[in-house]
Amino acid sequence: MNLLNEDKTLQVNVYGHCCSNTFNNCYILGTDFKDRAAPHEAVIIDPGYLDESILKFIEDNEYSLLGVLVTHDHTKLQGIKSLKRIYNTEIFAVNQNIYGYKTVMIRDKDFLDIGPFRFEVMTVPGHTPDSVVFRFGHILFTGDVLSAGLVGYTSSAYSAATQMNALQSKIFSLFGDFTILPCHGPPSSLEAERYFNIGFRRYNQNKNRPRRLFDSF
Repeated sequence: MNLLNEDKTLQVNVYGHCCSNTFNNCYILGTDFKDRAAPHEAVIIDPGYLDESILKFIEDNEYSLLGVLVTHDHTKLQGIKSLKRIYNTEIFAVNQNIYGYKTVMIRDKDFLDIGPFRFEVMTVPGHTPDSVVFRFGHILFTGDVLSAGLVGYTSSAYSAATQMNALQSKIFSLFGDFTILPCHGPPSSLEAERYFNIGFRRYNQNKNRPRRLFDSF
């Protein structure tokens, strides 16, 4: 995927990779200045198992890795350990510590200016307490909270309601269409999920029925 910013001086390449060992997607955003002498910079979102193709993409494009963005803390982010051994880069997350590394802590409604990249942070707790969506232009990096046809698994009715309220108020309410790049499964669009997301429909159908203790959606 290739994007051009408003002043048409910076192209951003989006490289998606499915980590075969952990079955999660990670994404690299890298600059592509018209001026080839300008610095090449990149950030990576949710690095799982770090294989040769990811490192090759970074090195072949001579990217300086400016940051690692974490949509939520989970056991499939082993790639962070490898990245920290190779690159002197910061980790941006809600939690203050990821895999023993101190992070740059982020909060809801923060705007992260990382080199030439600007991300908006939208917290969507429920699947995990620290789940966030990163908005970059008209791309949403949704982690596990929203994917093609599904919403994030939750362990209680309270967590399900918390997640759905955040999705409705912060994500589905966005004006226009957005590309959704989730942690699992294929890309989607926000417009498609508004109409066809099975998890969203099932929640709305079930939210008013009587529930048993420890039920989850």
